[in-house]
Amino acid sequence: DTVWTDKLPAMGDRMSGSWAALYDREVSARQLRSLRANRGLTQGQLARLTGITQGALSNYEASKRDLPLPTLIKLSTVLQVAPAAIVPALIGMVDSGQRSELSGYGAHTRSSAGD
Repeated sequence: DTVWTDKLPAMGDRMSGSWAALYDREVSARQLRSLRANRGLTQGQLARLTGITQGALSNYEASKRDLPLPTLIKLSTVLQVAPAAIVPALIGMVDSGQRSELSGYGAHTRSSAGD
């Protein structure tokens, strides 16, 4: 399992490098909307759980605003999915060995024992 540390709030929200190249706003918006709805959460509930505003979440789901990587990590943690469930292109990023783009965001692995 991938675990994301609380180091995220100190990281920048700007897209750059591989992350910007992989991000597809419309695909991510559809994925996020679907995951939230499948869990029976309103935008307001998910926003409160992740510490973002409902307006920001609405903009991400309507594909009006880019989803910053730290916010993606918060959303995926609350929704209990891998970040690639929201941004499917991350699968290609990890598979191609471009993990360094995510390394500054506090990702580390943990064995399932003790989870």
